[in-house]
Amino acid sequence: MGNEGMSAGQLLKQANQLKRAGRLDEAIAEQVRQLHCSLVV
Repeated sequence: MGNEGMSAGQLLKQANQLKRAGRLDEAIAEQVRQLHCSLVV
């Protein structure tokens, strides 16, 4: 999806938008990326 340059907050916002849209698998993947990003920083 090309999220390499996004901050943890931006990834979380995107995950929440996906969740509201019913795209749960993608939302979970974004939340995992957000968690990884927050752990690395």
